[in-house]
Amino acid sequence: MNLPSLQFIREKALETFGRFPFALLSAIIGTGAVLVLSQENFTDRASYHWLYNAWLAGFLGISLFVLAQLRAETAQLSRGQWLSLNLSVAVVLLAYITVLPSSIIHAPMVHLFRFLFFAAAAHFFVAVVPFAKTGPPQGFWEFNKSIFLRFLSACLYTHVLYLGLAVAMLAVDQLFSVNIAGRRYVQLWWFLVGVFNTWFFLSGVPQDVRTIGDRLQYPKGLKVFTQYVLIPLVVVYLAILYAYMFKIVIEWDWPKGWVGYLVLGFSTTGILSLLLVHPIKDSLENRWLAIVTQKFYLAIIPPAILLLLAIWRRVAEYGLTENRYIVIVLGCWLLYAALYFTFSRGKSIKMIPISLGVLALAASVGPWGASSVSRVDQVGRLDELLTANRILADGKITPVKDTLPFDVTRQISSIVRYIVDVHGVEPLQPWFSVRLDSIQSDARYRSLATRDVSTKIVSLFGLNYVNEWERYPAKGKRWVPGPKISFIMDQSTIGLSGDQFVVGPVHFTDDEDSVQFRADNSEWMIVNQPERSTISFVRTGQAAERVEFPLSDLLRRLVRAHHSSTTVYKPADSLILVQSSARTRIRLIVRSIDVRDDTSKTGMLKMDFDAYVKMK
Repeated sequence: MNLPSLQFIREKALETFGRFPFALLSAIIGTGAVLVLSQENFTDRASYHWLYNAWLAGFLGISLFVLAQLRAETAQLSRGQWLSLNLSVAVVLLAYITVLPSSIIHAPMVHLFRFLFFAAAAHFFVAVVPFAKTGPPQGFWEFNKSIFLRFLSACLYTHVLYLGLAVAMLAVDQLFSVNIAGRRYVQLWWFLVGVFNTWFFLSGVPQDVRTIGDRLQYPKGLKVFTQYVLIPLVVVYLAILYAYMFKIVIEWDWPKGWVGYLVLGFSTTGILSLLLVHPIKDSLENRWLAIVTQKFYLAIIPPAILLLLAIWRRVAEYGLTENRYIVIVLGCWLLYAALYFTFSRGKSIKMIPISLGVLALAASVGPWGASSVSRVDQVGRLDELLTANRILADGKITPVKDTLPFDVTRQISSIVRYIVDVHGVEPLQPWFSVRLDSIQSDARYRSLATRDVSTKIVSLFGLNYVNEWERYPAKGKRWVPGPKISFIMDQSTIGLSGDQFVVGPVHFTDDEDSVQFRADNSEWMIVNQPERSTISFVRTGQAAERVEFPLSDLLRRLVRAHHSSTTVYKPADSLILVQSSARTRIRLIVRSIDVRDDTSKTGMLKMDFDAYVKMK
């Protein structure tokens, strides 16, 4: 086989750009935005917030411009009509940028969900738009087989190229002391994925889709892979699901929530397998594939019902969210697809991308959309909880004076955290006279900022925020519903010197715990003693010794300096503790620590740290 010459590669690249100029320009713009963002330090990225919007619009524009190009080729539009169509897509993308929040990284997650719905719909429509009205199923299958294999090839080439170039950069760095920054590897990956991968993929998109069905080619390797790998996997998944259904019937118990993801994964694998063998399933030597296809869709009806029962239980307990909305929609679609391919006479495989594209587009906007339905449901659940506990009356908040049960407080905190994270503070505003959008957080990271705002809103209810992962204390311990402060070490470089042993990261809570490690041919144990506010390093064996770190002074100092705060970034030197014995010096690097905000009784709630052990 002859390798392509540089001239051929150049000509093919120019030909691809001539066919998909807008899609490639969109990829270059989106990739350029990512490269600039990865160049800047995290603290400086707020000045470039508009680049995040360009990033999203750029990558969304790739599929939209490809969609426009395929539509223009199928309809045989004139040059002027082609230009008008692509300019219309450009206007839509510019409008999309303007409706996005000015700082998307700190905006509610609802905008990211909409982006994902738009992107999914565009990809599904790309698969079907050349054959939306006419065209034999063989042409539809051949077109999608070609772009599917081209996508896999593009991913393989891209990552092999990245691996090779990354190793070359590392070699130059180590051999010639060039000191290549770590972010250059990240930028290289984004450039290859955003530009090279897109260019390579688009160069393999079939051109004459009207006659593509006349040159149907079925790869033998694809047949072997599908028949002997994918279909057996589907059978295994199906056996597991049916065994689980029998277990539910025998024990008369509700299905577990995560079974929905198993059903969706199994069904996706099965449908993909059957689509891959679709052209040959009716041939005489492969009649068994037609039987498998019919029986498969009939067999997934019970698992689809199981999925809907499992997600219905989750929604009944915890309410509706975007993720559960997606699972419900996909479960209903799966049931519809099973009934369609089992009982319909037409059985057109075009139904799959068309219906999924329509569902993705419908779920992105409108009162029936995922975000709208989820917001209404969760605000309603919070309304019921607050009203039942006399915090909300006549549409206004009255702070509660008594301590509510732990589970109720945690449930209220969880719902508020979800609403603030996904939808912002606007849905809660009607209950307050104070402007909730004035509540600010100094946290750099979005998750911490969301928690800070949620903590402050929950405090307006007269409650103390409880994390979703927190559990009621064990028997013999009392739940103290006091506020807390999170202290986080500012990013810094901590140098190592001499023969040091690094232990970590270590995670301790307010329960007694211990961690073992080995250093200098000796066994060590790190012991957490929350009642004494002490962390001890104990060396066992003949060279036994004990190095203790009292935390009381550190905790009191932090609380006094930052009383009533929620998240505080501290310089590295203020969260480094040093203790020594006759033979050992230990530095405790506190990465983060949650402290009870109570000047009368401070206490560590959660702590993450590294330990640097040096033998003298």
